[in-house]
Amino acid sequence: MCSERFQVVGEAETGTDALRICREQEPDLLLMDIQIPKPDGITVAETLLEELPSLRVLALSAKLDSVTVFRLLKSGVHGFVSKFSDQLDTVMIAVEAIYNGEPYFSDAFDQVKAEIKKDPLAYYKILSNKELELLPLFSKGLDDSTVSGMINLSAKTVRWHRRNIMKKLEIHASTDLMRYGITHGFWDPNPS
Repeated sequence: MCSERFQVVGEAETGTDALRICREQEPDLLLMDIQIPKPDGITVAETLLEELPSLRVLALSAKLDSVTVFRLLKSGVHGFVSKFSDQLDTVMIAVEAIYNGEPYFSDAFDQVKAEIKKDPLAYYKILSNKELELLPLFSKGLDDSTVSGMINLSAKTVRWHRRNIMKKLEIHASTDLMRYGITHGFWDPNPS
């Protein structure tokens, strides 16, 4: 059994804990629940993959939508399996593949990926990387000065990005931008 080949070096309740443990232990492989809080698992994976280039990451989640797929692809994770996979063997097969340097993405992941590639007006095709970074903050209803303080941009630059996003998405009010962000998974006002 492949589980005998691996040693668990830590478990984390938050993204901050996961960052600390991985920085201390420098594991070969990370199984990351992307819905872990403070910061979320995708942010943790991005950070660790920059800091620990040899780290392999298998993302786990109950949530699978176009935003999640897009963020996972951008993050550089090596695989994805649903937390509710009906077979433990699927997770172990994914772990083995990723540990051996091969990507492993579930069929459901590949299906969502194919669907979003078909949409010529998908947000990731029309918004810049900076706009995609800001959209989750705008989705929370944060004002320009608050966002400015969070990401080291002037309030004027943040306002300019907000207007650009709204123009590109053909949205005319900040409340509609919030609604768009929530509907498309950029922010969940009721996390489980």
